Amino acid sequence: MSIPEEIIERIRERVSISELISDSVTLKRTGKNLVGLCPFHREKSPSFNVNEDMGSFHCFGCGKRGSAFDFVMETRGLNFIETVHFLAKRVGIEVPESRGGSSGESDAARRQRIFLKEVFHEAAQYYHRTFFEDKGASKARSYLSNRKLSDDTLRAFDVGYAPDRDELLQQLVARWSAKNGTPISEQLSKNILSALVTLGLVKQRGDGSRYDMFRGRVIFPISKSDRSVVALGGRLLAPHPTRPKYINSTENPLYSKRKTLFGLAQALELMRTTREVYLVEGYMDVVSLHQIGVTNAVASCGTAVTLDHVHVLKRFVDRVILVFDGDMAGMKAAANAFPVFLNSKLDVFGVSLPTGEDPASMFEKDQIEPLREALFQQRVPIVDLFIQQRLGAAGETKSEKAAYLGKVAEEFARSVAKVENPVEREFLLQRAADILGVSEQSLQSLLHKGKKADGFGDSPQSPSRHASHSVSPPTPPPARRSTEESRQASSSEGLPGMLQQVLVTALCEPRLADDLLRIESFWALDSRADQSSEKIRAWMSVRENVRRCIVALFNERPAGVTELVRRSARPGSPEWENAMGSLRAVLERYELDATALLAESLRRSHVGGMAVGKFMEDMARVPERYSLSGEVTKLRSQEGGAESAEHRAQLAQEKLLKRRELERLRRPG
Repeated sequence: MSIPEEIIERIRERVSISELISDSVTLKRTGKNLVGLCPFHREKSPSFNVNEDMGSFHCFGCGKRGSAFDFVMETRGLNFIETVHFLAKRVGIEVPESRGGSSGESDAARRQRIFLKEVFHEAAQYYHRTFFEDKGASKARSYLSNRKLSDDTLRAFDVGYAPDRDELLQQLVARWSAKNGTPISEQLSKNILSALVTLGLVKQRGDGSRYDMFRGRVIFPISKSDRSVVALGGRLLAPHPTRPKYINSTENPLYSKRKTLFGLAQALELMRTTREVYLVEGYMDVVSLHQIGVTNAVASCGTAVTLDHVHVLKRFVDRVILVFDGDMAGMKAAANAFPVFLNSKLDVFGVSLPTGEDPASMFEKDQIEPLREALFQQRVPIVDLFIQQRLGAAGETKSEKAAYLGKVAEEFARSVAKVENPVEREFLLQRAADILGVSEQSLQSLLHKGKKADGFGDSPQSPSRHASHSVSPPTPPPARRSTEESRQASSSEGLPGMLQQVLVTALCEPRLADDLLRIESFWALDSRADQSSEKIRAWMSVRENVRRCIVALFNERPAGVTELVRRSARPGSPEWENAMGSLRAVLERYELDATALLAESLRRSHVGGMAVGKFMEDMARVPERYSLSGEVTKLRSQEGGAESAEHRAQLAQEKLLKRRELERLRRPG
C-alpha cells in the first residue's frame, strides 16, 4: 500500500522529534541542540544530538542519523509503513486508505488486518484487567506471587488471566458497545467472532458450539516490537488429565512463530545499548530475568531457533548468548543452534546452567548471584557447546568413542564447509581440533570433502554470497603481483592522504565502511585533469584497488584486525602476527601494503597518537555534509516546481535551515 506524500509531510511537521526521543533518551539542551547518551551504542560522554528545528538526530560517536521516522524504525524494528501509522496515531493524524501501491495488499485485506489487531488488543487487555481485578483470578495472582514475580514486572509484560469459562466473545461485544455508546450491530458481532476464530482465541466444535481456547490459564501476550499483540501463550495453574500444560496461539495473519520472539518489545532498549541479547527457552525465563535487571532477554515461541529469528536479532545486536536449560534437552537445543548462526556475523556464546535448572527456577530459589555469574562470566563459544554436546553421546569402549568421534568431526565439517568467511572458518577449525584432540589437517581434509559434496568451492577472491550488508561486491581484481611489486606500485602511484585515512578508518571501525563506500567525493576525479593521462589512469587503478579492499574488509571482516585494534596489541605479539596474516591475505589480493596501513591504524589507536575518537568524529561529519548537500539540492529543485506560494515558502524555509546546518558542519572543529 502507498501513503499520500502530503500525509507523510503532515506527520513530519507535527511530530516533535525531541519529545519522541525523550521517551527513551534523557536529553539536555546545549545551544540550539539537545544532547544525550546515544541509544544505539554504549558511551559515557554524550555525542547524540537532536535538532528540533530540522527534525533530525545525529550521533557523532556511531554515525547514526536521520529523522523521526528513522528513529522509530531503528529503535522499534518497524518498516516504513508501520512507522507512519505509529507516528500518525501519536500525533492524531488519520492515515487514509490508498488504493494501489507496491505491497500487493488490497484495501479489504488491510482493513481486515487492522480489525484483527484491534480484536487481539482488546482480548489481551480484557485478560490483563481480569488478572488484576477479577476475584476469580486470585489463584493466578497467588501462583505468580509464589514464583516471586512483582506486580510491576507482570504489568510490564501485560500478563493476564483467562477465566475458566467461555465468555470472551460476550466481553468484547460489551466492550465495543461501551466504546460506541450503543449496542453494536449483529454484523459487527459476527465479525468479532470470525476474528476470534481466525486468531485462534475461540474454537468451534463440529456441532457448531464454541469454546474459549485459553480458558483457565495465565496469559502471556506475545507482541511485536511496537507492542502490538499478535499471539498468546497460556499456562494452566494446575495439572489437567486432558488439557496440555502450555499452549500457544496458532499461526494467524498477524503471527508467524518462526519470526517472532517473546519479550522483544521489553528487551529493545537494553539490546540497543549493550548490543547483545540473551536467548532463553521459556516465557517465565524472560520475565524472571527482567525482574533482576537482565531486561535484554527474549525467547522463541515454542520452536527451535530459526534463520528468521537470526535476521530479527541482527537488526539490534552484535552478540547473542544462548541460555538453555541445564539438562540434555537444553544442551541439545543449544548445540542445534550452532549451524543456524553460521554466516550471521554475530558473536554467539552459550551458557550452561546447573543440571535441572533454568533462569526461572534459579530466580525462584533466590540463586540470583549464581545466575548472574553464569550469565556474565561463564559464556563459552557456541562451537564448544556444539562439539561437547555431540561428544556426550559417545559410547563407553575405545572403539565406540573413536567411531563416534569420527561422526562428530564429519558433522562439524559439513557445517563449517558452508562458512563464507575464511578467517572465521579457520578459527572454527582450530577450536574444534583442540576440543576433539585431533590434528587441524584431518579436519581440513573432511572440510574439503564436505565442500565438494555440498557444492561449495569458494574462490579466495569471491565475495560473500549472502552478505547481509548493502555493499556492492568487488569486481574481479587483476592478477596478483608479488608483495614487493605491490609495494612499489602503491608507492609509485602515491596513495593520497585522504584514502590512507579512509582505510585506517575502515580498519579501526569497520562499522563505518558502508558509509565510506557511499562518499562519492572520495572517489571523484578532478574534472580539470586530463582523463587520458598516464597519471590519471594510475590514480584510477589505486582508487579502484582501495575500493575493493574496503569492500572486502566490510564483507569479510577479518576477525584478527578488529580484535587486534581492540586489544591495542604491539608489533611482535602473537595477536599482531595473527592479525597481520589475516589482513595480508585480503590486502595482497588488492595490491595494497598491509603493514603500513595496519601500523598506521594502531598508531592512531594508541595513547600518544591521534585520538581515534576525534578521528571518527571528523570522519563521521563527512557523510553528513555530503548528505545535507544533496538534500539542499533536492529542496532547491522542489522549490522551483512548487504549485503554491505557501508550499514554495515552506520548502524555502526548510532549505534555509539545512543550509545553515551545512555551513555549521563545514566550519573547522
